[in-house]
Amino acid sequence: MSERNERCCWNCMYGRRPKDRLLRIALHDFPGLLICFHRAGAGGQMTGVPPQGTCSRFRPRSSLKPLPPRKPVDKTVGHRAPRGEKAYDPDKDECRIWLTDDLYTTVRPRDYEELSRHRWHATWRGRNVYAIRRDGGRTFYMHRDLARPPEGYDVDHIDCDGLNNCRDNLRVCTRRQNAVNRGPCGGQTGFVGVFRHRDKWGARIQYRGDVLNLGIYETPVEAAKARDRKAYELHGRFAYLNFPEDYGR
Repeated sequence: MSERNERCCWNCMYGRRPKDRLLRIALHDFPGLLICFHRAGAGGQMTGVPPQGTCSRFRPRSSLKPLPPRKPVDKTVGHRAPRGEKAYDPDKDECRIWLTDDLYTTVRPRDYEELSRHRWHATWRGRNVYAIRRDGGRTFYMHRDLARPPEGYDVDHIDCDGLNNCRDNLRVCTRRQNAVNRGPCGGQTGFVGVFRHRDKWGARIQYRGDVLNLGIYETPVEAAKARDRKAYELHGRFAYLNFPEDYGR
């Protein structure tokens, strides 16, 4: 290999080893070849580059900014129950499928037989937990297996619970629609879009990159309901609501 201070693709931040399994197989006869999306003259297309190669877009790896430390995952969230409990709950007409860490996901009985053929795992994304399986080096999410969204679309959990995979809790949506159905994240009130303003409470909502201030109110409940009205006006049925019962949910 090259010296660390040599101006070549091996020492460039854009030169990467292929990680995709199929790509590694395709490049089996070219050991050491790197891939680059920033090669001069390549127009942003993926290009194979030799470690000793170089171009005018060389940028040393030392210019890479260190990644911030990862936040610890909160593994206290999610449905938990000892393995061995009955899988079918007749009161709720749903079945349990156990995951790792004694977590389980719920599905409708008609989907249980097909889904239970696979081995499912729990994975954390932000504040939520999802059920995934792996097959042939690929990762599959249970909610996407069930909803079968078109390419480029998301699947939204209506109640914001990533482990409630009953079909009536899933809906196909755009990325933006999925993003507006997010529950509270800490805060003083437990309501989305409510903040303290001196001895009163303010309401606000974010819309297309802008923060809309919705006024100051005497109580957090009044502020939360003002935020709900605007959220429903902007996002309709996809909006997360602090008081969904006010809108017939």
